[in-house]
Amino acid sequence: MTTEDRIIRGKSAEQFLSNPLMDDAFTSIEAEIVNDWKQSGGLPTADREAMFLKLSVLSEVKAKLESFINDGKISQNRLNMKTL
Repeated sequence: MTTEDRIIRGKSAEQFLSNPLMDDAFTSIEAEIVNDWKQSGGLPTADREAMFLKLSVLSEVKAKLESFINDGKISQNRLNMKTL
């Protein structure tokens, strides 16, 4: 992947995460999973583990997008330093 590709990917990820609709989606999905998990005392362990897995995947997706943002910013800084 080129430096320019990383910059574009980072900017796209930043736009995606800064969209209020996406923020609402992540927040509401996380709240639903946590709420279901808190009320899952009588459910089989496998069901509670599935809820934990959903929460983990949601966190991983957000972390990956944030990683793309950081990588894009680092790539932009490096590109700026080369042009000085």
